[in-house]
Amino acid sequence: MYQTPIAYSHRESRNQVWAGDGTGQRAGLLARSNTRLGSVVRYAMRVAPFPHCGGQECPRAGRATGLWLTFWLSCCSLSAFSQTVFLDFNTVGQYTNNFSPWNDTGGVNGGNYSFAESTSAGVGGSGGVSVFQSSDTTATYANGSWDLSTNGAAFTISTMIKANGQVSGNKVQFGILNSNNNGLNNNAGVAFESFRFIPQSPTSLSLREQFRTAGALTENPLGTINTVVGNWYKFVISLTNVSGASGSYNADCAIYDYGADGRTSGTNLVTFPALMNHTGQTDITVPAMWPALRAFQSGGIDAWDNFLVYTPAS
Repeated sequence: MYQTPIAYSHRESRNQVWAGDGTGQRAGLLARSNTRLGSVVRYAMRVAPFPHCGGQECPRAGRATGLWLTFWLSCCSLSAFSQTVFLDFNTVGQYTNNFSPWNDTGGVNGGNYSFAESTSAGVGGSGGVSVFQSSDTTATYANGSWDLSTNGAAFTISTMIKANGQVSGNKVQFGILNSNNNGLNNNAGVAFESFRFIPQSPTSLSLREQFRTAGALTENPLGTINTVVGNWYKFVISLTNVSGASGSYNADCAIYDYGADGRTSGTNLVTFPALMNHTGQTDITVPAMWPALRAFQSGGIDAWDNFLVYTPAS
């Protein structure tokens, strides 16, 4: 589904990225291949069965929350996943060369961005992207798009975010949109699907789904999650087309606690239903959709890191 194959760098194996089932069990790792282009290393995703499944059942797959993403990542019978993009921002230029920033100012790009590449803002003091102010900024991955137009088309996006405890009416928003030259905003011509949170207190976040289709913006409150100031969290979103070009798709999200060091996988904070089923959104189920992160510092994060997109292996 990834339209422009590119090799991406990744930190050493001590910082391998795992997909979890919300219990700390590890669903997959990014394993190094033998292909190198200079200092760039290509990785691929492989899936390992969970010890608790025993080849028979996945107890969490049927949990009342209906978290389709957890089921997708943890079910033993699923085929392997294929990584298409991983950026750890440990190489200078990974942010500036791969993302198109948008500072929304009345529907135009004002150029006053809240994101900046940093050699120390990331997980464990590594490279990352600093969120240093509160102007409305979306960073859209610009070097490739993903096809969501066919029945069964699916992909997952994730990034690490660091909670800062700031409180405002601003937000952190993660999703996909039909342009790499706009933002996750209510702008003419933009269609998107996303999940976002708005801080209610330094440690309490209101999680919502928001989408824009056919020129109309819709938001669905989902529930409240509790965080720890200074901790890292993995924000994960998955999407699947369920009926081809008719505009029907499923979307779901999870937010995993990775602790203060950003390297210790913990539980999924989303313990309420977050699976969303949509129909008739033909401007979402299109051949080219781009992943994007929108954030304000006052929306509750100081930094983001480890941007990942992967798709089911064909």
